[in-house]
Amino acid sequence: MTDEPTDEIVFRVRFSGSNLPDNTPSTLRSRGVYWEGSEHGPSEPSKHRALVEASSLNEAITTVKTAVDSYGAFTDFEAAPITDSNGELWKGGLHGSWEDIDWEATPQRSRLSELDRGVLWVLTDAGEATWILAQAPQVPTDDRNEIDAALEELERNGWVYHTIGPSCEPETDWPRVRWWAITDEGWDRLGLIKSSEYW
Repeated sequence: MTDEPTDEIVFRVRFSGSNLPDNTPSTLRSRGVYWEGSEHGPSEPSKHRALVEASSLNEAITTVKTAVDSYGAFTDFEAAPITDSNGELWKGGLHGSWEDIDWEATPQRSRLSELDRGVLWVLTDAGEATWILAQAPQVPTDDRNEIDAALEELERNGWVYHTIGPSCEPETDWPRVRWWAITDEGWDRLGLIKSSEYW
């Protein structure tokens, strides 16, 4: 993509350098930048990701550079536009958290039950097995059969998908079970941007 000006779209900016402090997400958000995550290597500089609305690659990089400048030394800035599940540029705005979702904005969202919303909320962090979802405070029941039934319905409607793997559940022989995650289309429907590190 060239650096020609565009309508404001969302860019993911990657950069390397110092570790960022624990209060980074809230501090950067007040500056219009949504911190997405960091990876800390034992001997290499930390690698960071942030989301920002901008009209060009240069503007996106400059905005993030300015926002993190006081936290240390950073290099290797690069930006790429976010696309939706159809490969189109993301122009739906930058909604950085679950609390930003307007549940009445679309018919698909408004039809979700409290249980549906609870399991989707947990799945925004990572793909999970049913036993993990049953222990999550966001999920209004610990009945695994009920949770599985909700997930199967969400899967039929294109919100989630599953893979098969060891359960990893303590005090079991780790039978192979379904692990659930949000589909690309599901992320679009929620109006949230999937992390590049998501599973």
